[in-house]
Amino acid sequence: MANNKNFLHIIAMKRTIISTSINNERVTIIIEVKTIIYNNNNPVHSEKTLDITKNNNVTIRSPITGKILSLHISEKDTVFKGKILAVIESMKTYIPIVSPINGIILKIKTKEGEYVKKGEEILIMRPT
Repeated sequence: MANNKNFLHIIAMKRTIISTSINNERVTIIIEVKTIIYNNNNPVHSEKTLDITKNNNVTIRSPITGKILSLHISEKDTVFKGKILAVIESMKTYIPIVSPINGIILKIKTKEGEYVKKGEEILIMRPT
């Protein structure tokens, strides 16, 4: 399946609220600054989103609360490190979930269209 989406990765966000009076009128200014890395079809993986179990299986967890927009794998698929496994949509931003290892998909714990919470299990895979 060809992936033709672009990804934005928000790495820092700061909001400043300034309240002041101008001509005896109360004014509130909200300044929101986001530090964003733009990658064209180049997803980023966060090591905080996986667990390695006693039997060396790897549990992939959601890095953010959002909707499973797409799953790019099926159970028993063999995948390579860096392959996009799923895409989560949160606040109109696409967050790719990529394979941290070469492995086999053992169990998919969610479906397209379902909402997941941050830290919720998405799938389990076995290293090859």
